[in-house]
Amino acid sequence: MSNRKGVILTITLIFIVILAIISGVVIVLMTNQARLAEYQIKRIKVYYTAEAAMTYVLQGFRTGSFPVATGSRWNATTTPSIPIINGFETTVTLGAATGPNNTRPLNVTVDY
Repeated sequence: MSNRKGVILTITLIFIVILAIISGVVIVLMTNQARLAEYQIKRIKVYYTAEAAMTYVLQGFRTGSFPVATGSRWNATTTPSIPIINGFETTVTLGAATGPNNTRPLNVTVDY
């Protein structure tokens, strides 16, 4: 009878160890998935922040609220002041007039 108790105890301990290992693996996997989700959310926020900053600057150009216009051309050395959007600082710069009809690229940088 005591031999059966030892076998049952051994099986129970092995079962508990296997359950603990599986639990640890599940916790590690869940933590990694949570980090990945957080990173993806941050990237999406940064993308939309850049879009918002670009829209803000373009609207400022359209309405004339940015003093960077000289005639029909924009001054590439002036950087418009952008408010903090979604908690991220953004920088918008105008490139050189190399595009068709002297158009300039608008570069948006978001620090995150």
